[in-house]
Amino acid sequence: MCSFNKIVGLNINNSFVGEPPEIDHNRLTFCDIRGSSVSYVTLPAKADQAMELSWEFGTEHPKELSAPLTFILINCSNNNVVIFPDHETRNTGATLLTAPVDWVGTQTVLY
Repeated sequence: MCSFNKIVGLNINNSFVGEPPEIDHNRLTFCDIRGSSVSYVTLPAKADQAMELSWEFGTEHPKELSAPLTFILINCSNNNVVIFPDHETRNTGATLLTAPVDWVGTQTVLY
């Protein structure tokens, strides 16, 4: 099973509760934490629903530095998700993400 299928399977089996089913965000799994983590993450808000995300690499390993990062923005108020697949590589250290206009004022989390 590829890593993506493994995580999807874990989330389908463990993250939905209630009737009708809703996502319990505390039960979501996004990775198996192999390799090093980024550190000193900042996420200041900008104009027009933009968020300027920055981080320190947390590694000197060439494969980890060149690895693409996928960001998942979850709207906790309505259980909607925006996925930014392979949005940046770890060694860029920063990116700009934009949330949908109708998400203004809702609680969100970013993974």
